[in-house]
Amino acid sequence: MIHDNDREQAVFIVEDSPLVSSRMAVMLGGLHGVRVVGQADNASQAIESILRLQPDIVTLDLRLREGSGLDVLRMVKRSQHPPIVMILTNYTDIQYRNRCRAFGADYFFDKTMEFLQAIDLIERVTVRPAVAVSVEG
Repeated sequence: MIHDNDREQAVFIVEDSPLVSSRMAVMLGGLHGVRVVGQADNASQAIESILRLQPDIVTLDLRLREGSGLDVLRMVKRSQHPPIVMILTNYTDIQYRNRCRAFGADYFFDKTMEFLQAIDLIERVTVRPAVAVSVEG
């Protein structure tokens, strides 16, 4: 995926915790080249919004108020223009990492230990002309 450095990268946040979601929105909104285009706390709202808005990057928690982040991941990665999906969760066991990898996650972060690394990666993605993606872990 090639990114145009003259264009802001659209980020969509999928997170069940209002505190974490608002913290992410504030941090991401302060980054040059990043624009938060939406937020959702449940799977159906997230899928509908992501498919409609077509963000460049999605931050995705696995646990949601209704549904699962895995459902969101499966659906958005099947879209015609899938976004970069960064899993940011407290469910970091190997079985979750493997399922996320199988469903097409680009990155996987432990929300408790790697929150700032995820934010840093989004900032780096916005300033590079090309992005190589891999599931961490």
